[in-house]
Amino acid sequence: MKLIFLSAIFFNVLTKAGITETLKGLNPKNCEISKEIKYLKKKIEGKKIIIRHIKKCKDKESHLYVENHLVRTMNQVLMIEVFEEKLKNLKVLRFLEPKEYQAPLSWIKKLFGKSLQEMRMGKNIDALTGATLTSHSTVDNVAKVLKIHKELEKIE
Repeated sequence: MKLIFLSAIFFNVLTKAGITETLKGLNPKNCEISKEIKYLKKKIEGKKIIIRHIKKCKDKESHLYVENHLVRTMNQVLMIEVFEEKLKNLKVLRFLEPKEYQAPLSWIKKLFGKSLQEMRMGKNIDALTGATLTSHSTVDNVAKVLKIHKELEKIE
């Protein structure tokens, strides 16, 4: 709970807006974004309370998660969109490490459409030369969100 609260404060301070408002600005205007709080039956990587957003565009619904994590010594904030248990979209909202360590958009796009089982460095995903920690951190956190999403879908 404390980690989620601190993550929300960190994100709000950096963006000067609430998470829901920020996500609305990153998505098409004809999509509705709403926040929900979910509880896992068991902890997944230290998390039991999950704040996620539902994105409704026409008749399609996906889920948005904001993940704040340490890459090397500084934080990266990701918006992770999950649709049908696969990564639909991934945006780097904040990257505080030096720019040369940031993953290029071309590499990030290679993650789209991958499921939890496919989200593995070295097997289905190539590491980034010069940004190894970033690539591992990004993939690990997307995999964590996909795992959390899968558990939440079992509960519903």
